[in-house]
Amino acid sequence: TLAGVGHLLADAYCYRQGIDISWPEMPVTVEDRAPEEGSCSCSPRKRLVSFQGAGTRLVRTQLQQINNGEDIVVNVVDVRSAALNMTDASWESSHPIKLPFTELMRESEFALAPAGHTPCSIRLYEILSFCAIPVILADEKRLPFSELLNWTEIAVILPERDAAKVPEVLQKIDAEQRCAMRRKGHEAFHKYFANISANVRGLMEVLEAHADQGFAPGRVANKTAKDFSMQSDMLRWSQLAQEDFRRQRVALRWLPGLAKEVDADGDCQASLSEMLRYSEEQHNRSVAALLDWAFAAISGSAKGALSLETLAAVKKQVLRGFSWQIDLEGSFKKADDNGDGLLSADECSAHTGRSEIFEVVVQLALASSDRDQDGRLGRAELVAEALRWEKLDGNNDSFVDIRELLWEVQDGLEQRGAAVQRGF
Repeated sequence: TLAGVGHLLADAYCYRQGIDISWPEMPVTVEDRAPEEGSCSCSPRKRLVSFQGAGTRLVRTQLQQINNGEDIVVNVVDVRSAALNMTDASWESSHPIKLPFTELMRESEFALAPAGHTPCSIRLYEILSFCAIPVILADEKRLPFSELLNWTEIAVILPERDAAKVPEVLQKIDAEQRCAMRRKGHEAFHKYFANISANVRGLMEVLEAHADQGFAPGRVANKTAKDFSMQSDMLRWSQLAQEDFRRQRVALRWLPGLAKEVDADGDCQASLSEMLRYSEEQHNRSVAALLDWAFAAISGSAKGALSLETLAAVKKQVLRGFSWQIDLEGSFKKADDNGDGLLSADECSAHTGRSEIFEVVVQLALASSDRDQDGRLGRAELVAEALRWEKLDGNNDSFVDIRELLWEVQDGLEQRGAAVQRGF
């Protein structure tokens, strides 16, 4: 979920906590002068609070009422003549167009970050770069990387209706608290918002947190996911999708501290061959983890081998009354490469095609674990530490069926490899 698109807290966008990620915009005008003390200074500043920007939303025009031209400066201009809307990120802060804004930021303890064209504004990140404290007035804004940052320690967050109360609220914050907020905000800017590498660092940390915690989406979130999937299928070959693949490639190449399991040659870049190799390794791990679970569900042990008699007995017990379209005996004999009458994990993993022995074993394991016999597994029924639930539950319905269990094995490698090649 992009932080700058639409009303992120409104029902129409159905932000799903623990699933979607609020992504930061890139700032345009940032502090490029070296800090006085090597980090954010807490020296007192000339002005209490300031703002300079276009009158794109009601809250911005309301903020004009608190302007006194001295310690509170609020310059709201017509959006059609706002020079800052035409600035280039490559221009230094001393550029004639940027200079008034730059000087105002350097003079201010606090700076206003009201909603703009959307609930978001690049002003938030620009304020942090100047070691000022953001005052956020954007009721529908989903703050970026809130999984990592406690924004109440970095910014003052007020409802838009309280625009007139800004001076009163800020004057109650003492010097010690202001110093702490300025330094935490400045640190957050350079860690997560200063450039694309910082953005990707934040993204990876949030993804890691999501993977550890898992999620349980509701009905509305599931509908949103389904709608998004349909739209993604329609856009798969569009120019927008191609541009997205290009950006993924750039992000991968510039990602600092690239995981060693991906960057095999240690050159801090991810080549196509490395990504394909890594994708295949992850696929093989998934196959092994799924087989360990299946063997344990059928025989009580992840190790060892399965006989045809064991599989037939399980089939008779758990699939009574169900239709069975797979030739158990034929698929078993086909996979029993050494003819010893036992099926090993290696033999099973070599026959992962449709209606082959791998599918038979997984189907029987599912049926054996399906305590309520609804044809699918809930979290309590699928007990396997090596199987990552959020990866298996492809449609986010909090259940895993046979199609989802087999997707990684039967379709995942081919489709993921094709996606990686398109990305490069």
